[in-house]
Amino acid sequence: MELADGSFIERARVHQDERNTSATNEYIAKGDHTGDVLWYVEGNTVKVPKFGSTGTIQADGNITWSPDGTKAVYEGNAGGPSIGNQSIRNDVGKIALKSVHGKYLSAQPDGRAEWNRAIASDWEFFELGERDGRKITLRSTHGKYVSAQPDGSVQINRDHAPPSGWEEFTVETRPGPTAGDAHDFVRLKSVHGKYLSAQADGTAQWNRDHAPPGGWEDIQFVPQVTQNQEPAPAQNQEPAPAQNQEPAPTSREESIEILEAVAGKPVRFKINNRPSSNDAWVGIYPQNASDQDHGAQNVRWKWLRDIDVNNASFPKQVGRWYSIRVFSDGGHTLHERKDFTVEAVKAEPLDPVAVKSTRKKAWTALAIGLLLLAPGIPLFIMGLGGGFQYGAVSSGTFEILDEDGQGDYGFEIFIEGEAGDFDGDGFHDYCENVVISANHTGGWFTTGPHGEIVAENPSDESREVFYKEITGEGSGDCVSHHNPEQASHNGVQLVKIGRACKDCMNGTTTITAQNQEGGEILMWIRTEENQEKLGMLIPGAIMMGIGALTVIGSLGILAKTRHSHGRSQATSADSSNISGTSSNPENWFTELSKQSKEIEDKIASGEKLSNHDRVMEEMKFPDKVKVEFDIKQGSPLWKWCSHLFNDPAKSAIIARELGLQVGGAGYDFEGKWKDKGLFAYHTGKYAGCAYFGIGGTPDEELEQKGGGDKYRPWEVKDPNMPNDVREAWRKIEPALARSYYLHPPNDN
Repeated sequence: MELADGSFIERARVHQDERNTSATNEYIAKGDHTGDVLWYVEGNTVKVPKFGSTGTIQADGNITWSPDGTKAVYEGNAGGPSIGNQSIRNDVGKIALKSVHGKYLSAQPDGRAEWNRAIASDWEFFELGERDGRKITLRSTHGKYVSAQPDGSVQINRDHAPPSGWEEFTVETRPGPTAGDAHDFVRLKSVHGKYLSAQADGTAQWNRDHAPPGGWEDIQFVPQVTQNQEPAPAQNQEPAPAQNQEPAPTSREESIEILEAVAGKPVRFKINNRPSSNDAWVGIYPQNASDQDHGAQNVRWKWLRDIDVNNASFPKQVGRWYSIRVFSDGGHTLHERKDFTVEAVKAEPLDPVAVKSTRKKAWTALAIGLLLLAPGIPLFIMGLGGGFQYGAVSSGTFEILDEDGQGDYGFEIFIEGEAGDFDGDGFHDYCENVVISANHTGGWFTTGPHGEIVAENPSDESREVFYKEITGEGSGDCVSHHNPEQASHNGVQLVKIGRACKDCMNGTTTITAQNQEGGEILMWIRTEENQEKLGMLIPGAIMMGIGALTVIGSLGILAKTRHSHGRSQATSADSSNISGTSSNPENWFTELSKQSKEIEDKIASGEKLSNHDRVMEEMKFPDKVKVEFDIKQGSPLWKWCSHLFNDPAKSAIIARELGLQVGGAGYDFEGKWKDKGLFAYHTGKYAGCAYFGIGGTPDEELEQKGGGDKYRPWEVKDPNMPNDVREAWRKIEPALARSYYLHPPNDN
């Protein structure tokens, strides 16, 4: 703030008058400026036209009334016009954010924000980026930007911080308790218009509309150089070995404990510090879901009054990140949150003998399925042709050839219609207005009750050879309690009305159809040939269906067990190629070293192989010549043994051969460490210990590590690699390279 004599005031604080339009002259000044002055707003600078005068400050421009309506504060820049963020400038590069609870904001590797650290170490320091308009960005030690979400949550997982984005914040400052210490406290306002708030339970929320002095929205920026404490021994150290996921233990009890979180089983948890409200509730959420996305009761959320908080559970979940959230009322006032991951169930290794037996059965089933498909498909196709011989005709003359001399099947006649007695007279309505007539030029058989021929009759063209038959024998009266045979042809709904010329002998049959008014009725006619074809449809469909299911199922089993079968063969090959008949993995390197020594001795003896033996060896070990050439020339051998370090078991054996301790300092060898694959420490608490980070890709397990307190045991050019480990590596490297042709990597 510029005064009339050219001097500047860094901050002024004034009280509002009774009209809420101006304020009298209480202020804090840098230097010896005291007394009453008249202030007014002009652009971004407040000038005093007459030094030492008495007056008021106008409540407009850059002067903003506080939420409680008692103060107006103008925040300017000391020493000259506005040139950026001098008041928040941090010349040391990194700062920590300290809450009124005395805790530091901590950026977790998985993108979560926790405000519960008693001291500030690596994860609690942020690179402060300054922008115009008193705006800043905060970048964590993991290289991710702090981001204020619209739902009020805080995430530290953004790769970029675009202007005016969720990763850019406006800084508002508030005087500290000591005059002249004008920037003890800051408040951060998001683009959503909300203030960052540090909760007493150690969580961070960006959802406050106001930031009262002394409230949870007051923050102190603590430069890294002022932190003289020693780093916390297991808080952010490697190998996370504290899993890189959970904070160092604090004195307060964890509010939510995850008791069991395994895919395929209920998620079990315990709530140690439950809210007192009878309307408090708990929900399980995908990690990044909003609080409002609570799902169905008893599936995704439950009232605390209805559960045992010491052994609560939600239905089983798939393997991924979730959070248990406890709300203190019937709304969405968050009381506590616990993020965790549901571990995917690791498939148990299959018994090679069982795999072989299963595959043998699958091959047998596949053969049976193909045998069923062979006749089933042709029968089904032929059966599809068993529809109607004649369609949509009102009359016609048809020839009968009674080849077996037993009488013909005749003609089944369908018409368009719908089954049902809609007028309630006891007969299907579609039968009542139809007149069908048929006669035949040839003779006919009289049959008995069991279809046997009783008599042969001569030709009688006057005889009516059509009779109603809507389903089977004895259904000729068309009464409604018989359910007629129905069919569909080219989208037309058809119902059976009768049969013509059953048991007729050779001759021609003429059939006509009309209604009682003389109008034509269309018929669809099925013959004996059609019936025979339809008889193929059902068995063809059954055979084809069973065959197809058998083939698909057997192929699925073969595909599913192919990898396990290949792995079991590879394991068997490993035993035979490297360790003879031994199945103990601990013997792997011993046997490999023995074979490697035999090869070295044979090469050193100068023994020459016969042409036959040389050809046979090249066929058995096609890569041997190239590997041995590189060993002889002193060329890098990493390409020949790198595949071994994608295997945790072999990595552990190699680490022991290098003189390293496998695991240690309270941590297992294998774990979900930040670094994937095999690595070891050369300094610090974990010096001399080797670990294997699981969950990475093959490339991540082999990528270069150099620098810091860790190293890869095969990176001999890394100055951090201890000399004794380097020498041990050079001794075993040829044997490891020879494993490439003695036991080739499994492509699967």
